[in-house]
Amino acid sequence: MAIANIRWQVDAVTLAALVAAGFDAWLVERQDGPFWAEISYETTRPPINAAALTYLYTDPSGPVDAITGEASGNYRATPYRTSDAATDVPIGATKARRGYITPDDVWAEGYANPPWTPALVWRGIDRATNTIDALCRQWFEPRYSQFSFDGTGHDQLWLDLPIAALHAMLYQDDTVVEVDDFEVYNRHLTRGQLNPDDRASPKVTYADDLFLGSRRRRSSRYRDGALFGSGRKNVILKGIFGYTELGPGDIAAETVVHSQIPISYGQTPSEIVRACLLLTLTYMLPADEQQEAALASRITKVKTRDQWMEFADPGGGGANPDASYGLTGNIEVDNILMRYSGPIRMGGIG
Repeated sequence: MAIANIRWQVDAVTLAALVAAGFDAWLVERQDGPFWAEISYETTRPPINAAALTYLYTDPSGPVDAITGEASGNYRATPYRTSDAATDVPIGATKARRGYITPDDVWAEGYANPPWTPALVWRGIDRATNTIDALCRQWFEPRYSQFSFDGTGHDQLWLDLPIAALHAMLYQDDTVVEVDDFEVYNRHLTRGQLNPDDRASPKVTYADDLFLGSRRRRSSRYRDGALFGSGRKNVILKGIFGYTELGPGDIAAETVVHSQIPISYGQTPSEIVRACLLLTLTYMLPADEQQEAALASRITKVKTRDQWMEFADPGGGGANPDASYGLTGNIEVDNILMRYSGPIRMGGIG
């Protein structure tokens, strides 16, 4: 079993027909023999958004091919209408085992298969990917997620993860708020704008104007209750999150004018790919060789005649201030991950 990333797409005509017929969610299903079983749940089904053509989901227990180690299940997404539990024609979905690199990237570095079999390489990729996510406190690919936040009593909601697309927003009492009411800070994907870089300060805010040409919103925003009302876990966002960048072939644009849904959710940053590769090359080794590699990375001076060595202190102290073993034991990787750490939040009491 492994984590599988599921993706499916729907054309604009089909999407419009589904929305017009009242379909509002997707059942994500995996084939089990001749049958299909839902792997989503009533509370986690991705919403159908009238402007979103691409959808994502995660199977945390996806089957893998015994030889290649790749995700091997068959998946589909079925339109679902909550009001009467009706379904429509399923749409086929693609799958890929989660990881910021693939075994091909490792073999391209000269590591032959065998002895570096898919099982060994995937063991390293899985650990490297999880380590990067944990140390940076964010992930680096588009993933569908549902988050609940404490209402701020303010017209802005600050996030801990960059947002690629907001598919739905509602309150804990199931009150749905139109996505058009919000400004989604994902300009790095909808406009290719990196200054300011919304990934460094991700947020969702109430729009000053409900629609183009409206002049009443700014003056009556507070009176109308256009705030993320104070509460505990009362604001729920459903959408695509992750620190990504536009790659080759990606276009910075919206699927529909003013929808704030990008055509592309972006790709893993190239430096994160590099960091994952370097970590994988260590983590796919046997445990004793990993320890030797970690020890070797701390060496700052060697005096061979007297067999004397000097090692770096944690955090890069000592003779070589660039040396470090406090994060991963790999100096190049540590320097990359420090630049990609998640946003730090500050608060105060009074």
